[in-house]
Amino acid sequence: MQCRITDEVVHVSSALVEQTGLYKGPALFIAAGKSSYLLPEHHAVIKQYFPNSVIETVPNAGHWVHASNPDDFTRLVGQFLNRTDKRVT
Repeated sequence: MQCRITDEVVHVSSALVEQTGLYKGPALFIAAGKSSYLLPEHHAVIKQYFPNSVIETVPNAGHWVHASNPDDFTRLVGQFLNRTDKRVT
């Protein structure tokens, strides 16, 4: 049985959210273009619980994005951290 992000977002977010049910801090979601785990139709649910999130897709990556395309994964994480660092300071 394959797990989908929409099935698990409530469980994942419950450990991170305020009483409002939202996590308002910065969050990065990286989807793999060759995986059906995080699809464009999931974006609305993600934005509902993580309104300040960024959703990126690595088109030529499989489910383990960090392993199948480490260069793009590292680039996206680095860009996100640089933007987030500037917002926090």
